[in-house]
Amino acid sequence: MPRPVYGVAYTFTISLFDVANPGRLLSNPTLATGDFKVSKDNGALTNLATLPTVAPASGPLVQVVLSATEMTAARVDIVASDPDFEWGDRHDAFAPESQPGRNQAWTSFPFMLFDISGNPATGKTVTVTRSLDAGAFGAGTLANVIEISSGWYAVDFGAGDRDGRVVALRATAAGCRDTNLELTIP
Repeated sequence: MPRPVYGVAYTFTISLFDVANPGRLLSNPTLATGDFKVSKDNGALTNLATLPTVAPASGPLVQVVLSATEMTAARVDIVASDPDFEWGDRHDAFAPESQPGRNQAWTSFPFMLFDISGNPATGKTVTVTRSLDAGAFGAGTLANVIEISSGWYAVDFGAGDRDGRVVALRATAAGCRDTNLELTIP
């Protein structure tokens, strides 16, 4: 299951317990507006924009869809409660990852650099280039490559460096193995 990302629509699956048969999952639960609510960063509970659905039909799996707007929080809480008490209450909470989306700058993206022998490389002057959607590698607006410590370095992305669905990075330094990374941007 993909991890939740800040500001990106997210879908996940839950099951609901049958109140009449404790310990059993309820097949084909009745779901109504108001049964599922969301709270962002401990704010007020509001109805989900999209009513969850049973999928596949007649089974015990309930698909919950959160919109990009509902995912704009450091903490997202989902509360499910059936006023008819057909199924038991439940609470789900998660913290979306804060990876910026497409065309958004990103500071201090970390990566590891190794010397030719495979040991963490320290004290290197590192060049980072990028390719957008399988285009040619170039410098773009990547900037401020700094050493963090113990072979860890960081680079800043300008918004244009994330203007693709897939961003490939190549970090090079004298006496080091190339570090190749791929980012898929929502």
